[in-house]
Amino acid sequence: MRTIHGQIKDSQTGQPIEGVNISLGFWYDGAFGPYPEGTVTNENGEYIFTYTPSGGADERLQLSHIGYTTKVLEPNQLGTDSPQALSLSPTDYDISEVTISAPPAKKAGTPILLIIAVAVAVFLLMKSE
Repeated sequence: MRTIHGQIKDSQTGQPIEGVNISLGFWYDGAFGPYPEGTVTNENGEYIFTYTPSGGADERLQLSHIGYTTKVLEPNQLGTDSPQALSLSPTDYDISEVTISAPPAKKAGTPILLIIAVAVAVFLLMKSE
């Protein structure tokens, strides 16, 4: 078992980042494949992550959060005795313009039950005369 702990901050502002996903996985052919082990930073950007190293040379830790560039580290880059101060860099996403439209609303017609009710009322009035 191995435990790492520390804090993750925004590289530009120095503010702690809440909700950073920290996952253990493997790096293969330029892609990260996560194992089912991981944790998330708390409201102060702090984490404690205990995992069982596989011992494979391709084992990696991935730090990811929406709005930040994902960082992949080799586990041996992180010490276990002292807290690890890590940072993520903010990133901007350029997306194309999105147009949302809907067909014009149809005008509500006169409900059929109302027409029938009026017809019955007229019929009864005429019959009573």
